[in-house]
Amino acid sequence: MALQGINFPLAFTGQEEMWRRVYSKRGLNDDDLAGFFVGPAFLAWGRMGNIRRWDGPLSAHWLNGQVELQHKILERMASLGIIPILPAFGGIVPEALQRIYPQMKYSRLQSWSHFPDNMTRSYLLDPSDPLYVSLGQEFIHEMQAEYGSVTHFYNADTFNEQRPNTSSPDFVREVANATYRGMIQADSEAIWVMQGWLFVYDSDFWTPALIEAFLTAAPLGRMILLDLDADSYPVYNNTQSFFGQPFIWCMLHNYGAVEGLYGRLSEVNRGPVWARNFSQSTMIGVGLSPEGIEQNEIIYEFMNEMSWRTTPTDLNFWVADFVDRRYGAVNAEAHLAFRSLQTSVWDRPTGDANQGHYALTRRPRLDLVEPIWYDPSDVYFALEHLLNATQTLPQSPILMYDLTDLGRQALQVAFHTVYGTFQEAVKVQNLKNAT
Repeated sequence: MALQGINFPLAFTGQEEMWRRVYSKRGLNDDDLAGFFVGPAFLAWGRMGNIRRWDGPLSAHWLNGQVELQHKILERMASLGIIPILPAFGGIVPEALQRIYPQMKYSRLQSWSHFPDNMTRSYLLDPSDPLYVSLGQEFIHEMQAEYGSVTHFYNADTFNEQRPNTSSPDFVREVANATYRGMIQADSEAIWVMQGWLFVYDSDFWTPALIEAFLTAAPLGRMILLDLDADSYPVYNNTQSFFGQPFIWCMLHNYGAVEGLYGRLSEVNRGPVWARNFSQSTMIGVGLSPEGIEQNEIIYEFMNEMSWRTTPTDLNFWVADFVDRRYGAVNAEAHLAFRSLQTSVWDRPTGDANQGHYALTRRPRLDLVEPIWYDPSDVYFALEHLLNATQTLPQSPILMYDLTDLGRQALQVAFHTVYGTFQEAVKVQNLKNAT
């Protein structure tokens, strides 16, 4: 990460034990928290309040191990000059807190992603309840006691893919203000880091007026927005640069850690430059926000270099140089292979990617839609020339990986063609054409 110039990552490990300590001091027991914490595979959604209880509980051994791991993470970050972003309180509390505070003011968030109500519909403290700011302060104090004062940056995402129960600008402003006050009560230099994804996911609800009410609840400069999917759905250009709050232009690229070749090289090449030059831009950096990274390495390599650029670069030259560095030699056949992918599968013209929506890997149905924005022959051409390149290139593991990955993509698009033929045969009730 450090060698790639990444200097401002999330450091969320171990927070469940911090919350256990905070809530234990408030009178909750392990059984209460078993109904709140989610299992390790679903931590992201539990931490943002989308789900609760699912796949839990968490063992004491696991909780303590995560704290030990967080110590190592923070120590290593400090040694490399990396600034961590720690978690903060965004208003979501355990249902059992009502037993301790029967007068507690709260609302219920909407259900999420077809989970049953007893595992979603989280409890959101009302910002007027004194518990809101107190819990925010206590949580940061607990982390400071365990790890020391390692940062002034904290993340909280309250309405991730969930609407508030009211569209009142006053309410969302009060929620944001209470979240921010919980931070500065513990750290007077605190800066709130939050995703801008909610403004994309539910753009019908989050009108410019509502967004402005939420973002200006903290003083300008004390909040940093992550424009989470800016290479496809930027928010800064429709919100007057997040109404004056600093933002980071992020490439999301991958949803759900799916396989499959995909990218938007041209957009990544120009998007951060446009954002920097936007009228009264408050952009302060670029970032990565994928849900999986072990694929399409060329896209991430290129994106990381954009932090050093103020103008777009020559993609043809850059891709050729990338190939030479990747394989340790100049090879015309490898250049032809990557050039074919560069202008097709790695250069989706629009942002609505079919990430993971591959007919080959989905449950069998006759009505699946699998849009492909490139000519399958571009993939076959690339595979042929990369195979030719193996005759003279050193037989490195990375070359074998690329060849296997490209072969997988070729089989995937071949099945796409077969599936389309089968769909048409069923449509005209002539299954002989499906053979």
